[in-house]
Amino acid sequence: MKDRFLRGMAPIAAAFLACVVCLSAGARADTVTLKKGGSITGVILSESENSIEIRSNLGTIILSRGAIKSIQKSPPEDNTELESQWRKEKAEHEQKAKEARRFEEEQRAKGMVKTDAGWVPQEKAEEAEQRAEADREREEMAKAIEQQRKELQEMDQRLKEMESRLDQRQRDLEFREQQLGLREQNLLLQQQNLQRQAEQLSREKQDRPQKIFAIPRVEVYPPPPESR
Repeated sequence: MKDRFLRGMAPIAAAFLACVVCLSAGARADTVTLKKGGSITGVILSESENSIEIRSNLGTIILSRGAIKSIQKSPPEDNTELESQWRKEKAEHEQKAKEARRFEEEQRAKGMVKTDAGWVPQEKAEEAEQRAEADREREEMAKAIEQQRKELQEMDQRLKEMESRLDQRQRDLEFREQQLGLREQNLLLQQQNLQRQAEQLSREKQDRPQKIFAIPRVEVYPPPPESR
């Protein structure tokens, strides 16, 4: 309903804007050129050392002298003609706006509704609005489905990366287990070798003949007599 209201106000707004910006090409007026660019065309009402007051089709404006680059004035009779043309154009546009409002009231009284395609019956306008609403819902649903699809793809990619890391860890663990198994085998072989060496030494010790060491005899003699 808000859209239909705005569309219904369009002719009135267009007439008002045309009234505001329209300026007869054949009429002359005072022209104020601004330092920052652009100009204002209208009728200068008053001037002072610091500012000027000018009436244009946009309304009355007060400009600072510091913002003005140049002023080009027209004869008073031209300004009078210009103001007369403004009043005439304003009256014409007001009449057009009045006719547009009256036409809209007549159409609404007939049960018609303003749409982009023009004035249509209320039923068709509601059907068109329902179709537009359904189209918007389908579009939103399609966007939501596409967003979910992207999220699922991202989740699938993350799962694949996690599986790849887990597989790599599993391979690392299997390799470490193999290394530990080899170390255990080496330790067992070393233990067996040490045990065989100990047994060999034990057998050699048993087979070796025992040596008998004779204790030398020591004879003790009396000391010789002392010489005198």
